[in-house]
Amino acid sequence: MFDLKLFLENCPNPMFVIRPIIVKNESRDFEYIYVNKSFCLFLGREEDELTGKKYSEVFEIGEEYWFTAFRKTVQTKKNSYVEADSSVIGRHLFAQLFPIEEEYCGCIIQNFEEISKNIKFISDEENLIRRANYDFLTGFYNRYYLNEYAATISTHSRIGIVCVDINDLKIINNTYGREYGDKKIQNLAKQLKRVFSKSQIFRVGGDEFVVIDIVENSQAFLKSCSNLEKNFLKSGFASIGYAYYETIENLHKGIEFCSQMMWQNYAKQNHPVK
Repeated sequence: MFDLKLFLENCPNPMFVIRPIIVKNESRDFEYIYVNKSFCLFLGREEDELTGKKYSEVFEIGEEYWFTAFRKTVQTKKNSYVEADSSVIGRHLFAQLFPIEEEYCGCIIQNFEEISKNIKFISDEENLIRRANYDFLTGFYNRYYLNEYAATISTHSRIGIVCVDINDLKIINNTYGREYGDKKIQNLAKQLKRVFSKSQIFRVGGDEFVVIDIVENSQAFLKSCSNLEKNFLKSGFASIGYAYYETIENLHKGIEFCSQMMWQNYAKQNHPVK
C-alpha cells in the first residue's frame, strides 16, 4: 500500500505543518506539528527539536510577516504565497501556504536564493501569472514567456544572445541524484545572474538557459561571454554559444544559431552524447 508518510519524508522540497497561536486576531508564535526530512536539513535542526515545539522555544528572533501569513491562511481558508527573507534561515524564500482542517497551515518552500530584503504577499491571480511565466527552481523566466518576450524585440535593437547548457546533467542526475543536479542548475543560474545582471534570462529546458541582452557596449558584452566560456572550458561544467547582432529580424533564428554553436563547443570537449 502507498505510504503517504514515507512520500512526505522523501519529498525534496522543505515542507512543514504549523498551528498558529492566535490571540486577539494576532499571531506572533506558532507550534510545529510536522516537519519533513528536507526541512530539517534545510534548517539544520533535528525533527525532535521542532515537532511539538513553539517557534519561540526554538528561535530567539521572530518574523512577523510569516506569522501574519500563517494566520491569514488559516482564517481565510485560502492558499497564499509569500516571497520574503528569512533571517533564521538566511535565505530569500518563495513559499506556498495552504490551510489544513480548521486550525493548521501547511507550507512548502518552492524556491530559495540569497537574501534580498524584499517582501511580497502574492495573490492567487498573481501566482497563476508567475507560474505561467517563471521557473521556480531558478526564478528566471521560462520557455513560454520567451515567445512573448521575442515579440517585443525591435528589429533595430542591438541584441546579444547567449545559450548555455550544463554538461551531462542526465549522467549527473543518474549518478548523484536529482537533488544534486538541481543544485548544479541553481549554481549555473547564480553565475548567469552575476555576469548578466541587467539581462533577461530564461530557463528553456532542464539544463539549458538563454540570455537576451539589449547591448549598450558590444565589447563589454563579448568580453563577458568570452570570460564565461574560458571558465566553462576550464571546469568542464557547461557549454556556451553566443553572438552579437547590430540588428536582428528574427530573435528565434539568433537563438538557434547560438544553440548550434553551444552544441559544437560541447562536442569539442569530447563529452559523451546526451
